[in-house]
Amino acid sequence: MDSLIPVIWLWLAIMTGGLAQAKGRSGWTWFVLGLLLGPIAATWLVAWKQFQPTTPAAPASPAAPSPTPEADPS
Repeated sequence: MDSLIPVIWLWLAIMTGGLAQAKGRSGWTWFVLGLLLGPIAATWLVAWKQFQPTTPAAPASPAAPSPTPEADPS
């Protein structure tokens, strides 16, 4: 039974890394966290919301003024 615990720990770390990739996070980082923290890392990953990368919002530009006929200076 004692030799089964490291196998389960490694399996959980691999699953944590795979789940992290599926959620848009770094799989390798979460794999290492899974190796170090085990079930705690897996619980954090499941509990956190879906990762949505932020994109810079386009600056709000005022409506372009309609072209007005310019007066002929002659």
